[in-house]
Amino acid sequence: MIEELITYIREEIGEFNQEIFPLTEFENDLGITGDDGIELIVKIAKKYEIDISEFEFNKYFHPEPYLFIKYNELEPLTIQHIVNAILSKKLI
Repeated sequence: MIEELITYIREEIGEFNQEIFPLTEFENDLGITGDDGIELIVKIAKKYEIDISEFEFNKYFHPEPYLFIKYNELEPLTIQHIVNAILSKKLI
């Protein structure tokens, strides 16, 4: 299942050279942030039928980048978190 998820993420973000592991972080490692992060999680949720109604996007993704804003630290969102959500059908 994880290989299928990684392939799906690669296709969505157009990244085929970087290695992706279970502990790869969306924001810090893959550079997925802001609306792109929200859009990807929504697509993954739809594809894998994951309930994201309680998922707080702003805890895991910065808003759209802006040069003069200092952002708060984020909680890491990893590939493994998504695998767990696929299994439990809920991402919180």
